[in-house]
Amino acid sequence: MSKDKELLHSHESHLLLSKPIQPTDNSSLKTSLSLALGPFKSPYKPDNDAKQVQIQINNTTNLIENSGPSLKRSDIHIHDNNSTGDYYTETQDVGFLDTYNIEEVLGSGTSGTVFKAVNKETGTKFAIKELYLEHREKNDSKTIMNEIKFLKTLRHDHIICYHGCLVTEESLLILLELCEGGSLGKKCRKLHGLSEDLTKDVVRQVLTGFKYIHSKGIVHHDIKADNLLLTNDGTVKITDFGVSHHHSLKKISTHGSVNWMAPESILGTSVSTKSDIWSLGATIVELISGSPIYSFLDDIALLHAIATNSTIPLPSNISPECTDFLKKCFTRQISKRPSATELLLHNWLNSNQV
Repeated sequence: MSKDKELLHSHESHLLLSKPIQPTDNSSLKTSLSLALGPFKSPYKPDNDAKQVQIQINNTTNLIENSGPSLKRSDIHIHDNNSTGDYYTETQDVGFLDTYNIEEVLGSGTSGTVFKAVNKETGTKFAIKELYLEHREKNDSKTIMNEIKFLKTLRHDHIICYHGCLVTEESLLILLELCEGGSLGKKCRKLHGLSEDLTKDVVRQVLTGFKYIHSKGIVHHDIKADNLLLTNDGTVKITDFGVSHHHSLKKISTHGSVNWMAPESILGTSVSTKSDIWSLGATIVELISGSPIYSFLDDIALLHAIATNSTIPLPSNISPECTDFLKKCFTRQISKRPSATELLLHNWLNSNQV
C-alpha cells in the first residue's frame, strides 16, 4: 500500500461525515433506536416548532405534501407492490429497530444524524442515516424521497448500497452500506490535497460508476468530494442522490453545490449526464488542491465566474496529462464535452497505474 493510501486508511481519518460525537449516555442512544412504541427521538435533534411534513409514497409517484398539523405516525402511508422488502411500514418498525445495535454517532448536523449500526444476528455493519422531518420545506422532502427512489434501483460496486428505510413520527431512517473509510472531502481537507496518482485511482472508480448511472439516464447533479465515500479496502462509493434526476426531465432545478456546478446548471439550460463530467473536473481540482475551485469568491462572484469565464484555474503542480484531462472536463460546449466512457480511455488514467 502506498504512503498516500496508508494516510487515507489511518484510524484518524475513518469518519463518515464529521468527527464522531460521543453521547454522554450511550444506553440512552441505544434505547431511542430500539423503541417499540412512540416516536423515534434522537438525543442530538434540536428542539423546534417548525412546520412538519407528511410523506406518502404510492405505486406510481412519490408525493410530498405540507401536513400543517404535527405529523403523526398514522399520517404516513408507505405503499409498495414490490417484494424486495425495500420499505418498512409502521407495523414492521419494532422488528427493524430491534435488529440493530447502535455503536456510535458518525456525524450530526441540523438536518440529521448518521449512526454506525450492527445487525445483532449477522454482525454486519451498516450506516443508519436519520433525517429529521422538522424544519423541512416541500422541496427538501422531495429531495429526501428522491434519494431513496434512485438508490433502491441502483446496484453497482461504486454506488452506495441501499438496504431499506423506515418512517417514524419525526424522522426518516435510511439503512445504508457502511463506508468506514469516510468521505474523500474530509480526507483531502485534512491532508491539504491528495497526490495526483491517488486522485487518478479515485477518478477511475467514479467514472466507472458514472458509466453505470449515465447508461440509465441518471444525472447525479451533485458530485463533489464530500459525496464520495471510501470503504476499508479503498473502494470509492458515490452517495447522495437527493438532487439527481433523469436527463429527459424538462424542468431542472438549480439545486447542487455551486463550486462544482456546470455552467449549464447555473444558467438553467440543457442539463445532461455531461454536467456530471464538469462536476468531476471540479472534484479533481478539489482533491488535488484540498479546496474547491474559486473558493476565494463570494456566492455571486462564484456564479458569475463559472457561468462566464472561458477557463477554470487549475492547480500548478499537476502533470500535462492531468491538465489535458481537466480541460476536457471543463469544455463549455456540452456536445464537445467527453462522456464517462471516453474519459476512461484518456492517457492520464492509463499511464503510471497506482
